Amino acid sequence: IPQDRDDAAIVKAIVAMAKGLGLEVVAEGVEARHQLDFLRDLDCESVQGYYFSRPLPYDELCEYLQDSCSTNQQKQSASS
Repeated sequence: IPQDRDDAAIVKAIVAMAKGLGLEVVAEGVEARHQLDFLRDLDCESVQGYYFSRPLPYDELCEYLQDSCSTNQQKQSASS
């Protein structure tokens, strides 16, 4: 997605159906920025995939999340 029109149409239909049923949508397998942008345009609530990180063992995941939180805090402080 979104280069393949058929795939894009299927994803749009699935997201619309899930939202119509009041379900949260989690997109898996996001590997590129254009895929993330496409899903954000559809108001997809959650995404995961190699675009963000490879699968990590628990201890590495904790470190990754701590680093991400620190980076986000620094960005927020800099923009304030």
